[in-house]
Amino acid sequence: MLRSIIIEDEPLAASLLERYTRDYAGINNIDVFQNAIEASIFLTHNEVDVIFLDLHLPKVKGFEFLESLEKRYHIILTTAYSEYALEGFEKGVIDYLLKPILYSRFELALDRLKELISANQKEEKFISIQVNKTKIKLKEYDVAFIESNRGYVNVYDVNEQMYRTKMTTRTIYDMLSDSFVQIHKSYIINKAYVTTLSSSELVLNNNITLPIGRKFKEEVFAILSSNF
Repeated sequence: MLRSIIIEDEPLAASLLERYTRDYAGINNIDVFQNAIEASIFLTHNEVDVIFLDLHLPKVKGFEFLESLEKRYHIILTTAYSEYALEGFEKGVIDYLLKPILYSRFELALDRLKELISANQKEEKFISIQVNKTKIKLKEYDVAFIESNRGYVNVYDVNEQMYRTKMTTRTIYDMLSDSFVQIHKSYIINKAYVTTLSSSELVLNNNITLPIGRKFKEEVFAILSSNF
Protein backbone atom coordinates (compact mmCIF):
# COMPACT_ATOMS: atom_id res chain seq x y z
CA MET A 1 0.00 0.00 0.00
CA LEU A 2 1.48 3.36 -1.08
CA ARG A 3 1.28 6.18 1.48
CA SER A 4 0.57 9.64 0.10
CA ILE A 5 0.10 13.23 1.17
CA ILE A 6 -1.58 16.07 -0.70
CA ILE A 7 -0.13 19.59 -0.69
CA GLU A 8 -2.87 21.81 -2.08
CA ASP A 9 -4.20 25.18 -0.92
CA GLU A 10 -7.46 25.03 -2.90
CA PRO A 11 -10.06 23.19 -0.75
CA LEU A 12 -12.06 21.86 -3.71
CA ALA A 13 -8.97 20.51 -5.48
CA ALA A 14 -7.71 18.95 -2.24
CA SER A 15 -11.09 17.34 -1.56
CA LEU A 16 -11.20 15.92 -5.09
CA LEU A 17 -7.71 14.38 -4.78
CA GLU A 18 -8.64 12.91 -1.39
CA ARG A 19 -11.68 11.26 -2.95
CA TYR A 20 -9.60 9.92 -5.82
CA THR A 21 -7.11 8.34 -3.43
CA ARG A 22 -9.98 6.65 -1.60
CA ASP A 23 -11.36 5.29 -4.87
CA TYR A 24 -8.02 3.97 -6.14
CA ALA A 25 -6.94 0.62 -4.72
CA GLY A 26 -3.39 0.51 -3.46
CA ILE A 27 -2.92 4.03 -2.12
CA ASN A 28 -3.68 5.46 1.31
CA ASN A 29 -3.67 9.23 1.73
CA ILE A 30 -2.36 10.13 5.18
CA ASP A 31 -2.91 13.88 5.31
CA VAL A 32 -3.59 17.11 3.40
CA PHE A 33 -1.54 20.31 3.77
CA GLN A 34 -2.30 23.82 2.57
CA ASN A 35 1.36 24.81 2.38
CA ALA A 36 4.76 23.20 1.90
CA ILE A 37 6.17 24.29 5.27
CA GLU A 38 3.66 22.19 7.22
CA ALA A 39 4.25 19.29 4.83
CA SER A 40 8.03 19.50 5.34
CA ILE A 41 7.62 19.25 9.11
CA PHE A 42 5.34 16.23 8.68
CA LEU A 43 7.84 14.49 6.39
CA THR A 44 10.62 14.68 8.98
CA HIS A 45 8.63 12.36 11.27
CA ASN A 46 6.55 10.22 8.91
CA GLU A 47 7.09 7.74 6.09
CA VAL A 48 5.53 8.80 2.78
CA ASP A 49 5.85 7.32 -0.72
CA VAL A 50 3.85 9.68 -2.96
CA ILE A 51 3.37 13.45 -2.83
CA PHE A 52 0.62 15.17 -4.81
CA LEU A 53 2.08 18.65 -5.15
CA ASP A 54 0.44 21.85 -6.32
CA LEU A 55 2.92 24.32 -7.81
CA HIS A 56 1.29 27.61 -6.83
CA LEU A 57 1.34 27.46 -3.05
CA PRO A 58 1.51 30.20 -0.41
CA LYS A 59 4.84 30.89 1.35
CA VAL A 60 6.97 28.28 -0.46
CA LYS A 61 6.22 27.46 -4.12
CA GLY A 62 6.00 23.88 -5.34
CA PHE A 63 9.33 23.77 -7.18
CA GLU A 64 11.12 25.39 -4.22
CA PHE A 65 9.72 22.67 -1.97
CA LEU A 66 10.69 19.98 -4.48
CA GLU A 67 14.29 21.19 -4.58
CA SER A 68 14.48 21.26 -0.77
CA LEU A 69 13.63 17.58 -0.35
CA GLU A 70 16.51 15.51 0.97
CA LYS A 71 14.75 12.18 0.56
CA ARG A 72 13.40 10.59 -2.60
CA TYR A 73 9.62 10.61 -3.10
CA HIS A 74 7.34 9.87 -6.03
CA ILE A 75 6.10 13.34 -6.98
CA ILE A 76 2.92 13.91 -8.97
CA LEU A 77 2.37 17.58 -9.80
CA THR A 78 -1.15 19.01 -9.78
CA THR A 79 -1.57 22.43 -11.37
CA ALA A 80 -3.72 24.61 -13.61
CA TYR A 81 -0.69 25.72 -15.62
CA SER A 82 0.69 23.61 -18.46
CA GLU A 83 3.84 25.69 -19.09
CA TYR A 84 5.77 24.10 -16.20
CA ALA A 85 5.48 20.52 -17.45
CA LEU A 86 8.96 20.33 -19.01
CA GLU A 87 10.62 21.76 -15.89
CA GLY A 88 8.70 19.28 -13.78
CA PHE A 89 9.84 16.26 -15.76
CA GLU A 90 13.41 17.58 -15.75
CA LYS A 91 13.17 17.54 -11.96
CA GLY A 92 12.15 13.87 -12.02
CA VAL A 93 8.42 14.05 -11.29
CA ILE A 94 6.33 10.98 -12.07
CA ASP A 95 3.45 12.80 -13.76
CA TYR A 96 1.91 16.22 -14.36
CA LEU A 97 -1.84 16.47 -13.80
CA LEU A 98 -3.64 19.51 -15.17
CA LYS A 99 -6.67 20.89 -13.33
CA PRO A 100 -9.51 20.19 -13.46
CA ILE A 101 -8.21 16.65 -12.92
CA LEU A 102 -10.38 13.82 -14.21
CA TYR A 103 -10.37 10.52 -12.33
CA SER A 104 -9.37 8.68 -15.51
CA ARG A 105 -6.23 10.83 -15.76
CA PHE A 106 -5.48 10.37 -12.05
CA GLU A 107 -5.91 6.62 -12.44
CA LEU A 108 -3.52 6.57 -15.41
CA ALA A 109 -0.86 8.39 -13.37
CA LEU A 110 -1.14 5.91 -10.51
CA ASP A 111 -1.12 2.93 -12.89
CA ARG A 112 2.12 4.25 -14.41
CA LEU A 113 3.60 4.74 -10.96
CA LYS A 114 2.78 1.16 -9.94
CA GLU A 115 4.38 -0.14 -13.14
CA LEU A 116 7.49 1.94 -12.47
CA ILE A 117 7.77 0.69 -8.89
CA SER A 118 7.27 -2.89 -10.02
CA ALA A 119 9.99 -2.56 -12.67
CA ASN A 120 12.39 -0.96 -10.19
CA GLN A 121 11.79 -3.70 -7.63
CA LYS A 122 12.69 -6.35 -10.21
CA GLU A 123 15.96 -4.54 -10.96
CA GLU A 124 16.66 -3.50 -7.38
CA LYS A 125 19.94 -4.72 -5.96
CA PHE A 126 20.72 -5.38 -2.33
CA ILE A 127 23.82 -5.95 -0.25
CA SER A 128 23.99 -7.96 2.97
CA ILE A 129 26.32 -6.88 5.75
CA GLN A 130 27.03 -8.39 9.15
CA VAL A 131 26.33 -5.96 12.00
CA ASN A 132 27.31 -7.58 15.30
CA LYS A 133 25.58 -10.96 14.99
CA THR A 134 22.82 -9.78 12.69
CA LYS A 135 22.65 -9.82 8.90
CA ILE A 136 21.37 -6.49 7.56
CA LYS A 137 20.00 -6.27 4.02
CA LEU A 138 20.32 -2.81 2.42
CA LYS A 139 19.07 -1.51 -0.89
CA GLU A 140 22.17 -0.69 -2.88
CA TYR A 141 20.68 2.57 -4.15
CA ASP A 142 20.11 3.75 -0.57
CA VAL A 143 23.80 3.42 0.32
CA ALA A 144 25.43 6.88 0.08
CA PHE A 145 29.01 6.05 1.05
CA ILE A 146 31.22 3.57 2.87
CA GLU A 147 33.98 4.52 5.29
CA SER A 148 36.87 2.42 6.60
CA ASN A 149 37.63 3.46 10.18
CA ARG A 150 39.95 1.82 12.74
CA GLY A 151 39.32 -1.80 11.87
CA TYR A 152 35.64 -1.30 11.16
CA VAL A 153 33.69 -0.35 8.06
CA ASN A 154 30.83 2.15 8.43
CA VAL A 155 28.09 1.98 5.80
CA TYR A 156 26.01 5.19 5.60
CA ASP A 157 22.63 5.33 3.92
CA VAL A 158 21.03 8.40 2.31
CA ASN A 159 19.35 9.30 5.61
CA GLU A 160 22.75 9.28 7.39
CA GLN A 161 21.94 6.08 9.26
CA MET A 162 25.23 4.25 9.98
CA TYR A 163 25.76 0.48 9.99
CA ARG A 164 29.09 -0.65 11.51
CA THR A 165 30.57 -3.97 10.44
CA LYS A 166 33.81 -5.92 10.82
CA MET A 167 33.63 -6.88 7.15
CA THR A 168 36.46 -5.47 5.04
CA THR A 169 36.12 -2.60 2.60
CA ARG A 170 37.19 -4.93 -0.23
CA THR A 171 34.54 -7.51 0.67
CA ILE A 172 31.79 -4.90 0.55
CA TYR A 173 33.18 -3.23 -2.58
CA ASP A 174 33.11 -6.56 -4.39
CA MET A 175 29.37 -6.86 -3.64
CA LEU A 176 28.57 -3.50 -5.20
CA SER A 177 27.67 -2.64 -8.79
CA ASP A 178 29.50 -0.08 -10.91
CA SER A 179 27.27 2.61 -9.38
CA PHE A 180 30.03 2.88 -6.77
CA VAL A 181 33.61 4.07 -7.01
CA GLN A 182 36.47 4.08 -4.51
CA ILE A 183 37.77 7.64 -4.11
CA HIS A 184 40.22 7.14 -1.24
CA LYS A 185 41.73 4.24 0.68
CA SER A 186 39.05 4.93 3.31
CA TYR A 187 36.03 5.87 1.16
CA ILE A 188 33.73 4.35 -1.44
CA ILE A 189 30.87 6.51 -2.72
CA ASN A 190 27.63 6.10 -4.65
CA LYS A 191 28.02 8.12 -7.87
CA ALA A 192 24.31 9.03 -7.84
CA TYR A 193 24.76 11.29 -4.81
CA VAL A 194 27.77 13.36 -5.89
CA THR A 195 26.81 17.03 -6.22
CA THR A 196 30.20 18.78 -6.31
CA LEU A 197 33.59 17.64 -7.61
CA SER A 198 36.93 19.42 -7.15
CA SER A 199 40.58 18.45 -7.53
CA SER A 200 40.90 17.18 -3.97
CA GLU A 201 37.42 16.41 -2.67
CA LEU A 202 33.77 15.86 -3.51
CA VAL A 203 30.47 16.61 -1.83
CA LEU A 204 27.49 14.29 -1.55
CA ASN A 205 23.95 15.62 -1.55
CA ASN A 206 23.64 15.25 2.22
CA ASN A 207 26.44 17.88 2.45
CA ILE A 208 29.09 15.34 3.40
CA THR A 209 32.53 16.36 2.09
CA LEU A 210 34.98 13.52 1.40
CA PRO A 211 38.62 13.62 0.26
CA ILE A 212 39.86 12.17 -3.03
CA GLY A 213 43.09 10.20 -2.57
CA ARG A 214 46.00 10.91 -4.90
CA LYS A 215 46.27 7.38 -6.23
CA PHE A 216 42.51 7.32 -6.97
CA LYS A 217 42.25 10.79 -8.53
CA GLU A 218 42.74 9.82 -12.19
CA GLU A 219 40.16 7.05 -12.10
CA VAL A 220 37.67 9.13 -10.08
CA PHE A 221 37.81 12.03 -12.56
CA ALA A 222 37.52 9.67 -15.53
CA ILE A 223 34.38 8.17 -14.03
CA LEU A 224 32.71 11.26 -12.53
CA SER A 225 33.69 14.16 -14.78
CA SER A 226 31.00 13.29 -17.36
CA ASN A 227 28.38 13.98 -14.66
CA PHE A 228 29.41 17.66 -14.44
